[in-house]
Amino acid sequence: MRALKKMLRELGGEHVLKFRFLRMDGRTSHYLVFVSKAFLGCHIMRNVMADASSRKDADGVASFEYDPHLAAQPTLGLLEDGRLKWLKDKIIEDCGGKTFTVKLLYESHSRDRRFTFSNYQDALRQLESNKRVKVTRPSGRLIYNGTPTMPNNAVVKILAP
Repeated sequence: MRALKKMLRELGGEHVLKFRFLRMDGRTSHYLVFVSKAFLGCHIMRNVMADASSRKDADGVASFEYDPHLAAQPTLGLLEDGRLKWLKDKIIEDCGGKTFTVKLLYESHSRDRRFTFSNYQDALRQLESNKRVKVTRPSGRLIYNGTPTMPNNAVVKILAP
């Protein structure tokens, strides 16, 4: 898969996403690979693949794979926690001291990662509550339906690690 991704990049594919299909015995059957030059296509396909995943962890991060065992029993499909924590740590590590809009951070930081826009929003909400980022919302609206807002155009200053 790494060699395929490298070759697709050499041919001009900016965004490469993979979705794994498992057999009943748990081994890999095949992959669905999506390649796009435009981020919008990647964003749309990332959401499609996340929705088609058999499993999501407690934080809502999808596995980007189809497991026929879990398709029959979706309530058993929780993964271990920690992938959203990994994303939060990676945002601080890669972008500490910088300022982005939420949309620009997602577009520039997500590249080939399997995190959706809503995963980035959740990570930023948690980082804000932990005082690791400072968020300025143009509308001034801080909370909607009991959850902090995180619109596309909110400006996020990521504090240095």
